[in-house]
Amino acid sequence: MDLQEIVKLLGDNTELALKQAMKCKTPEELIKLASEYKIELKEDEASKLFSSINAQMKELTEDELDAVTGAGDKVYGCNVCGSTDIVSYPPASYRCRKCGNSWWFGSPF
Repeated sequence: MDLQEIVKLLGDNTELALKQAMKCKTPEELIKLASEYKIELKEDEASKLFSSINAQMKELTEDELDAVTGAGDKVYGCNVCGSTDIVSYPPASYRCRKCGNSWWFGSPF
């Protein structure tokens, strides 16, 4: 199961769950968190997801960090329709409320 599948399963809980996932210190904590949201993660899936989350957190530029946290003055728009009605899901994935496009740091999923 990849992050995109998890985001779909989480629905309205995505932002909160991803913020909690960023605080996990081990893949085992990520498995436990996923189970709280009725998502079953296998050990290898949790390890990959944990590594991905940690790598993304370490690679955030200052602008990307501002975009994720809502700080800063920069307004990001959809790379398909240009709308600024964007939902941010840490660590830095986005979804356009107007056209439904999703992307990760500006790259389409």
